[in-house]
Amino acid sequence: MVEASLVDLPRLVRVGPEMRWRGTACLGTAVSVAAYWLVGWLVDQPFVLRATLLATLAAALSSLVFATIISRSRVTNGMADLLPPPSASVYETSADARDRRGRARILLLLGVVLLLAFDRATGGVGTMAGLVVGLTAAVGVVDLTEARRWSRAEVSQRLRLHILLPGRALVGGLTHSSIYALPSGDEPPPDTSTNGSRSVAPRLQARRDRGRR
Repeated sequence: MVEASLVDLPRLVRVGPEMRWRGTACLGTAVSVAAYWLVGWLVDQPFVLRATLLATLAAALSSLVFATIISRSRVTNGMADLLPPPSASVYETSADARDRRGRARILLLLGVVLLLAFDRATGGVGTMAGLVVGLTAAVGVVDLTEARRWSRAEVSQRLRLHILLPGRALVGGLTHSSIYALPSGDEPPPDTSTNGSRSVAPRLQARRDRGRR
């Protein structure tokens, strides 16, 4: 009964590992779609190399610019105003993370398959595959870079940094999110689902005061 009441509560997720997972998923999608296009091209499907490369380059450059701007803003704004975890939240367990990410992978795969099927049905020459590869590769690189920035921030600040996901959300960190911090060693074990109402505000404030001196 208690577990059922926690299902819809927002979940605290470590921001670094979440961005690393998202980046890896995007790069994996890019490699898979590129392999699909290459196999089709080798078996004489009506794919045009020049059109596909142009689509890939255009999608990659535009996505890289926008994703980089958003990523830098997300890190800068998040680190500027660290918050203690809200009381009405739970920490995401390892099992919950696997389930959530598994469902996200299925939806991502379904979306890509539908796009490629539509491209084939409308007589496409491979440009849809190029767009998908460019978009996912650029976002994946930016996400992995951001994950390293969060990891370095955790080490330098001696904190554990989290974002808050709605109970039914599948992916975190798409736009600017508030960052919730705990001093290193205060995070509960990963396979527990304890409430996030820890009294860390005084400790965070004390840490900030020491940093100003």
